[in-house]
Amino acid sequence: MRLTNNNLISYLINKAFVNANDVVTGDFIFHQVISRNSIFKVSLGKGNGLFIKQLQNMSAHEIYWMQKDATTHYLFHKSDCYPETQKYIPKYHGYDPFSHVLVLDFFKEAIDLYNLATKHKVLSHQHAEQIADIFISFHKDIEEEIGTNKSLQFYNKEVPFILRLPEFVNEQNPKEKVFEIIKDDYILREGLIQLYREWKGNSLIHGDIKLANFLVTNNGNNEEVKLIDWETSNVGDPLWDVAGLIQSYLSTSIFTQHLKFNEQDTESDKEISLAEYERAIKAFWKRYSKHYPWNEELEKIEIKIMRFTAARLLQTAKEFNPDNSTELVSGTTQVIDLARTIFKDPKVAVYNYLNETK
Repeated sequence: MRLTNNNLISYLINKAFVNANDVVTGDFIFHQVISRNSIFKVSLGKGNGLFIKQLQNMSAHEIYWMQKDATTHYLFHKSDCYPETQKYIPKYHGYDPFSHVLVLDFFKEAIDLYNLATKHKVLSHQHAEQIADIFISFHKDIEEEIGTNKSLQFYNKEVPFILRLPEFVNEQNPKEKVFEIIKDDYILREGLIQLYREWKGNSLIHGDIKLANFLVTNNGNNEEVKLIDWETSNVGDPLWDVAGLIQSYLSTSIFTQHLKFNEQDTESDKEISLAEYERAIKAFWKRYSKHYPWNEELEKIEIKIMRFTAARLLQTAKEFNPDNSTELVSGTTQVIDLARTIFKDPKVAVYNYLNETK
C-alpha cells in the first residue's frame, strides 16, 4: 500500500497509530516530503507528532536499510539491552513490514546541529557532551549477547564502504574524481586498507554519524539532543561513530568557509571558527574517553580514531560530489588534503584535535 495525502488518515487509524478523536478535534495536521523515501510529518496538538517513513524504492538493499532502522528502534524501546538509550532517540510506534512503513515520534520544534551551526552560528559544548552520553549508552561489547538475541543477529556486520573502496576501485575502475584521487594516492589507499584489516565488529553502532543527524529539542527549560536516522546501524567498531562526529565538525568548518567565500558573504566574520569546532571536539572526547569500556591503551585508541576520521573525511568528500562528476565541489580538495595529513601523522592529529593542552 502506497501512502498518499488521501489515505494517510485512514491508514493511521486502522493501524492504531492515532485515534479518530485526534482527527476530529482539528489537532491533526500533516505534510509530505518526498526525498529518497516518502516522509509524512504529522502534528498532534501540543505534544510530539508522528514521523512516518515509507520506502520509495523497494529494492532489497533499501528494504534491508529500512528494516535495520526499525530493528534498532525496537531494540532500544522494546528490549532491555539498551535502557539508557531510549531517552536519546525518537519514540518507536511501530513498523509495518508489508507496506514498509516506519512510525516514530516527530519533534516539531527541533533543529539539527548542522543547521544550528551553519545558519544560526551556535556551537555548544553542552551539545557535544550530550553526544558523548548518547554514544556511551549503546557503545558496549555485545559479543555474548549476539548469540542469544535475534534482533542483534539481524545485523550483517558489513564493513563501511569507504574502507573497502580500494578493492572496488581496482575492480570497477570508476572515473569519479574522488575515487581516482584515492586510487592514485598511496597514503590514502594504504590508509584505508590498513583500517579495513583492523575493523572490529563488537558493538552496536549508528554508522552514519554527522551533525545533521542530531536534533536539539526543548523539554521545558532544558535542551535535549536526540540521535536520528538509524538506517546504517550495524554491529561494528564503535570508534567509527566517534570518528564520524569529529569529521563532521571538521568538514562542516571547511565546506562552510568555502560556501561563504563563493557567495562573497560580507558577514563571514560571524562564521564559527575552526578553533571553536576543535574545542567542541575536545569537550566531547573528554567526556566520552572517561567511560570508554574496552581495556586498551588510550594512545592506541586515539590514533585509531584519527585514522578513522581520515577515512570518514574521504567518505564525506565522496558524498559531497555527485557520481561521474568531472569537477570537485569547492572545499573537497581541502577535505581530502586533511585526510591525507592525518593518515601521514595521526599522532599530530591526536594532539591537534583530542589533546586538551593545545
